[in-house]
Amino acid sequence: MAQKPIPMEKLKQVFQLHRDGIPIREIARRVGISRNSVRQYLSLLSDCQGPDDVELASKVYSNDLLEMEAELMRQVTVHFSTTGHELTKTGVTRQLSWREYLDTHPDGYSYSRYCFHLKQYLKNRDLSMHLEYSPGDMTMIDFAGKKLYYTDLETGELIKCEVFISILPFSGLIYCQAVHTQQTADFTHLTNSMTKFYGGVTSTIICDNMRTAVKRSDRYEPEFADICLQLSEHYGTTFSATRPYSPRDKAMVERAVNILCTIIFMGHYATEILPA
Repeated sequence: MAQKPIPMEKLKQVFQLHRDGIPIREIARRVGISRNSVRQYLSLLSDCQGPDDVELASKVYSNDLLEMEAELMRQVTVHFSTTGHELTKTGVTRQLSWREYLDTHPDGYSYSRYCFHLKQYLKNRDLSMHLEYSPGDMTMIDFAGKKLYYTDLETGELIKCEVFISILPFSGLIYCQAVHTQQTADFTHLTNSMTKFYGGVTSTIICDNMRTAVKRSDRYEPEFADICLQLSEHYGTTFSATRPYSPRDKAMVERAVNILCTIIFMGHYATEILPA
């Protein structure tokens, strides 16, 4: 049959209604397909003995359709493997990627089916694990990539400042503070202020591979700066670094940065910096 086959549920309805003596016109109205389609399906099912799924499928669904679907999947998978990474680039959208796909495969999937298969493809390639957090287990820290500014009231000069963010993953409690730099003195002050705000320290403080904290980044054994070792000994905690270029290792603090940008950065700029 040239048209797309109807679902098995509708096919069984057509078969059962015909066995119950319902006219073709009424079957077409109830099932929602044309009368000609009803006649074609009934002619294919004329020698069926009962509403068995396997028997109905063998009579109606051609193996050619399965082969066609398999070929479409093969084509779109090859397309995803060569162009899927480009979706992370600025200005590249799914609509644009789909049009490029149709240029090569004019009889390919519609846009909605293309997006569905793309979602499944990315889901299977980009695996992530759900993390469970415990009270007092860890603190995640980071510096926002965007900077704030305050105005020197004497000179009118706009002075940029770094924004430090930390979060307790179990409770979601966020702490942020602005300082002039990410250098050792400011980093030490921030750690002290953070522990004072939280009223204690967790077993581990997780940061990315910021140069203030990590002298040599490594996937398994990063080398921490002396100040981190001193702070660890003073507070009875440990510092741990995420894998390089793996922001999901500290997804909670990345989310905290987004919240900060939404509430503070997109609102109005700070007029004064917290005392150091």
